[in-house]
Amino acid sequence: MPPAVEPERAIGRLAPDGPWVGFRAGTDGYLLKDAPAAEVNAAIRTVFQGGTVLAPDIATKVVKTLSRALGGRPTEGDKLSDREIEVLGLLLSGARNSDIAEQLGVNVKTAESHVTSILTKLGVQTRMQAVLKAIQEGLIKVPA
Repeated sequence: MPPAVEPERAIGRLAPDGPWVGFRAGTDGYLLKDAPAAEVNAAIRTVFQGGTVLAPDIATKVVKTLSRALGGRPTEGDKLSDREIEVLGLLLSGARNSDIAEQLGVNVKTAESHVTSILTKLGVQTRMQAVLKAIQEGLIKVPA
């Protein structure tokens, strides 16, 4: 029987905005809380065998952070939360505040707040400008 694995240490399942806390504590992996059971099982096996596991979203954040730390140019999108990126995707599809609220399961005021925050962070005036800037920055992709 293999030795016990400390799940909190082996797979750092922390808040999506806080992977650095886990990394400093010595985690060998990081999954998002909505990771499917099969992914969690595979991650545990990988870590048990000495590997490292990062959810794709976290890997992107790690690479961007390291790039900035090594002198890379920060993008406007680095300021946006994951939720705001999600809202940008909805804006791309032409969603109104009420549509965004329904899709996200929030009230309309919260959806409006997300849109206002996006416009401010990207330094633009309109939803269309936000979507165009997001496409240029590679934050969202136009469906094929």
